[in-house]
Amino acid sequence: MMAAATIYFIACHGGPAAHFAEFASELRREGFSVELLATGPAFDKLQSSGAIELNPDRLDLNSPASCRGLAQKIAETIRDASAIVTDVGHPFLAAVQEETAHSAPSVKRFAYYDNPESFVPGGYSQTAAKVMALADKVLFSNRHLAEAPLYQNPGVFFDLPLEKRVGLGYYPLAQAHFLKGARSARKEIARRLFFQQKGLEDTGQKILLYLGGNNEVFFEKAFPAFLHLLRESRLDPSRYLVVMQHHPGAKKREIDTKLSGGYPLLVSTVSSEEALLFADAALYYQTSMGPLLALAGIPAIQVGHETFPDILVRSKIAPSATTKQSFLSAVETAAAQEDSCKLLDDLGLCADWESRLLSALTGM
Repeated sequence: MMAAATIYFIACHGGPAAHFAEFASELRREGFSVELLATGPAFDKLQSSGAIELNPDRLDLNSPASCRGLAQKIAETIRDASAIVTDVGHPFLAAVQEETAHSAPSVKRFAYYDNPESFVPGGYSQTAAKVMALADKVLFSNRHLAEAPLYQNPGVFFDLPLEKRVGLGYYPLAQAHFLKGARSARKEIARRLFFQQKGLEDTGQKILLYLGGNNEVFFEKAFPAFLHLLRESRLDPSRYLVVMQHHPGAKKREIDTKLSGGYPLLVSTVSSEEALLFADAALYYQTSMGPLLALAGIPAIQVGHETFPDILVRSKIAPSATTKQSFLSAVETAAAQEDSCKLLDDLGLCADWESRLLSALTGM
């Protein structure tokens, strides 16, 4: 596991995991030794890339003592590395940054911000700010964020010096293109299997896939607002099926389908990638998967207690539904609104992201 001049990618969240897999592949092609340490949803996505479970004992990473102890072990593991890159979505990664600075000061420490937004609700940006503050440098998937204001709370700036920022300009476009092709080739088969698994008759219903979140803003505000709109709108079950897709990091949190007020809310038993094969539209409040939906040609609708001006809403690719009427209108007119040129520009992509990554990690 230990090797001189190895670059380590350390992940807890599923979103940046897809990015790390591509980064590792590119660096290995360039002859670098790369290790992937991951847990939770990130490990699920990175296993096929050779990831090692960083928390094999299943310690509670929300416990400060467990968090600190495991971070110390990881710092010892990577003390001979040339660099580490962590994601920014879990407090545990702040501990990893801090312990590495203390135990292995020669190791270059990077944080990776994969979200295209300068602010993400639900505590994400607060946690990200802590991780980024402790890193030597921060790599941004969206190159625009290397110069834009960052926020840790609505209207509250996070002061990250520009000299600590590196804009990579990367987004997993191959994943979006694969999903688009897979939907074209397998949507009907996936749909048929879904109806068989649920014991339902396919009469041409539109399948609305609701992508769940994993933070208190989602559970306390956005999701109750969605359920309220579902009750109020009285969608015709003979025309629409609403399927709840758990966030991979919130699978243990029970969803009471009775809260839908009698409307048949189905719960998905497959991964979001599989469910997106047969979905006719995706409903969400805030998700880093937003650009993926648009680029794959999947109609998207933001639904919640208030409008969150994410990249799809700002680009007018997805409508924001916060009232009964706007929800009904959005559902009834749902259609792919891909404006790839504007979306790709908003994502801050760079054709030379590989050389930017290599330069940042190696100083070359």
